[in-house]
Amino acid sequence: MSLFGMLMAARTLTALSRRGSVTQNNLANQSTQGFKFDRIIAAFDPASGAPTLSRATDMGQGELLRTDNPFDMALQGPGFFVIETPNGERLTRNGGFQVLNGKLVDDAQRPVLGENGSISIDGTDVVLHADGTIMVDGKYVDRIRIVSAPNNADLVKEGIGLFQINGPLGSVSVAETQLVQGHVEESNMNAMAGIGDMIDIQRNFALTMGALRTMDSMLETVTNQVGRP
Repeated sequence: MSLFGMLMAARTLTALSRRGSVTQNNLANQSTQGFKFDRIIAAFDPASGAPTLSRATDMGQGELLRTDNPFDMALQGPGFFVIETPNGERLTRNGGFQVLNGKLVDDAQRPVLGENGSISIDGTDVVLHADGTIMVDGKYVDRIRIVSAPNNADLVKEGIGLFQINGPLGSVSVAETQLVQGHVEESNMNAMAGIGDMIDIQRNFALTMGALRTMDSMLETVTNQVGRP
């Protein structure tokens, strides 16, 4: 049995281990609002004769859950809310917002940004329009800033539910994306599919480990016995 076969088996175990780690994280966040699941993509590298692995985020729409909280917001369509953090602006799909000290903030008390910066809410009757316009007690306050990332590859996950953008931002029209008040977007992770993936990964890991042990045993036999008188 060639050493090349053992090398391929070892690389397969590495790929399965990485895929398993990503799938476990997906399952752990299936209840996280606005969470977008990741997948491992393998591409054949002719130079090494082995696959190269990359991680990609599925930006598909999650289901909208009605909460009737006037400050909860969901985006139906592509785009992101913009959050001000100590490290600069970050993007999110998690619209579980609240008002704290007269300011609209996220669940970590970071300001939610409108077209004019942080958003002040001073009133009781809050109405959000599909284009992000905020009306409080019948008066215009601001418009929720909703942006797009033309190239999803420029998005880097940061913490829970945040994305850092390493490229240009785009605009979003109300024709393609509507803000829905009193709802939040659920994770786009399919729990049953994730459990199925974990079972498949564990099965293939066990099979590959068995094959590697067999090749190791055969190599040991060849090394210790072949050529002896």
